[in-house]
Amino acid sequence: MQSYRNEPPVLLADLNEYITCKLCKGYLIDAVSITECLHPFCKSCIVKYLNERYDCPSCGILIHQSHPLNYISFDRTLQDIVYKVVPDLRKKEKLLRESFYRIMGKSPPASEGELQSLRWSFSNASRSVYINYLYDSSTYTILIKTVIKT
Repeated sequence: MQSYRNEPPVLLADLNEYITCKLCKGYLIDAVSITECLHPFCKSCIVKYLNERYDCPSCGILIHQSHPLNYISFDRTLQDIVYKVVPDLRKKEKLLRESFYRIMGKSPPASEGELQSLRWSFSNASRSVYINYLYDSSTYTILIKTVIKT
């Protein structure tokens, strides 16, 4: 087995090229990739950009002239890497979003993978737990039901 003890540590500066948005120059937030070339951007940055242009800001490839937003997809793996490599970025982003919603006088939506509600129901015949959570901008309900045998 190869030992990595003598290897120099990887510095954040060495990774910045891969985990920053080419449009805003910040760390990727809500990372999406263009399906044609796989270049990553912040979701909000590329959506604004594609309102005016139809090409990739990195390589210039034509995305789609009439529906370019259909050719971007969430890059959950890359976003997870960014959050792991840059400590506290997720927490700071969550605080910024909460502040924005407070200023707008609205309550913030649940975060991805965040529990939205939990509901129990009991009867003589069964016990049920309904768990609602948000994932991929959709709400899912999990039902856990136990039947009581008499």
